Amino acid sequence: MRSFAYYATLAALTLGVGCGSPEPAPSAARGVAGAAGAALGMCEQYRNTIPLAYERCLISAARGLPTVEMMTEVCNKTGSLQSDCHSEWVDGRMRVGDLPAATLLAACAPSPDCALTVLDSHPNADVLVQMKLCEAAGRFRGFCIGHAARRWAATEPDAVEIARVMAGANHDADVVGPTVGIMVACRGVGSCPGDGSPVDVACQREADAVRAGRTQCLDPKVSSGEIDRRSTR
Repeated sequence: MRSFAYYATLAALTLGVGCGSPEPAPSAARGVAGAAGAALGMCEQYRNTIPLAYERCLISAARGLPTVEMMTEVCNKTGSLQSDCHSEWVDGRMRVGDLPAATLLAACAPSPDCALTVLDSHPNADVLVQMKLCEAAGRFRGFCIGHAARRWAATEPDAVEIARVMAGANHDADVVGPTVGIMVACRGVGSCPGDGSPVDVACQREADAVRAGRTQCLDPKVSSGEIDRRSTR
């Protein structure tokens, strides 16, 4: 684990060097158009002297770049901080709100936490599509699936929609099954499939737990914490 002194030194370097003040260096801008070249140029003086400050300066500069291509050109030079660079750029564009979710999600690579943030902020209206997109969240996929199930439950789906999702969700039976089981027992809408599939078993088990008083009916749908716990089992 890095010490407090390390981060304090880093902060002093990245704030004190004033990444925005130096004139762009022509050698850094060569072959790179416009804003991306300027971003490289303003940080160039630190490249050979303070590598970590150089990388942090690039991340700061990349945040305001308008296109994926420019961001990639700059972030590719941030070494082990490339994932942070992508995440910062995506966060900046999300605040501007000028790019579609698919573009932002693609730009997140190789950062799974960035992908989770995009997917949670720009969910697909179809929960089954959203669950498929959750693959991009990597090690955070379980949380992404859990959040998708919670949002879906919050729409109070009817019996037809519940049946559709149950039919397509066997890969995520441990999250979708209990979510539906609670809706079945608490709202009296829809039903567990009754076919012995993994999603049916999970649904029946949760519905039985509600009826036996082991699980409470939550108002109005499903606890986010409970879904998150299931999604990481």
